Amino acid sequence: MNKSARLEIRLSEAHKERLNQARRLGGYPSLSAFFLAAAEEKVNKILQEKLPMLPLDEQSVFQLLEMIQNPAPANEALRELMKTDLTHIVEKLLHSDKDQSPRAPFTATPAKKPSKKRISLR
Repeated sequence: MNKSARLEIRLSEAHKERLNQARRLGGYPSLSAFFLAAAEEKVNKILQEKLPMLPLDEQSVFQLLEMIQNPAPANEALRELMKTDLTHIVEKLLHSDKDQSPRAPFTATPAKKPSKKRISLR
């Protein structure tokens, strides 16, 4: 696998040393290996929690994105459907999990501006 992409972060020296301590105790050969393992663990956790809301395999996700980005022209059936009030269907979908509150739309949280020393993860 070609590893040409880079990622840089800013952090304090104290934080870097704490991360290095955890890296050493965990037996990771480098900060990069430590970060990749930690990030992969977090990615898997988030995907397992969030993907059941979208029961699609990877190929289906790409097909859905393609259809969203390049929709087919509307035909008569679609024009009729667009006249239909779908509120009750959306409400039913949002409240389908009785033990959970309605699913909120995804929102982005603005990142804090880094103010610490810049390091390179090699």
